[in-house]
Amino acid sequence: MNAPRIAILGGGISGLAAAHRVRELDPAANATESSRPESGASVVAAADANDVMREQLYYLIEHVGSGICGCRDCKRYVRARRLLMEVFA
Repeated sequence: MNAPRIAILGGGISGLAAAHRVRELDPAANATESSRPESGASVVAAADANDVMREQLYYLIEHVGSGICGCRDCKRYVRARRLLMEVFA
């Protein structure tokens, strides 16, 4: 029986984790993650926490730009805004 060939497209660290999990489940599987640089080397660096928080705030602000609908992200926006505005109270 031939080993399964599995392509994992992109995903960075998630793609690498998926390829690792495929190999755990079936060591004979040929899992390839496609977002690797041409050299074949993979470098994983932790994201800066401030950048992650800033991106999340930008996302939430953009999300509520057309109004607060009461969804999960709108509720996150309201909580974050309340906490950030406490400084000025």
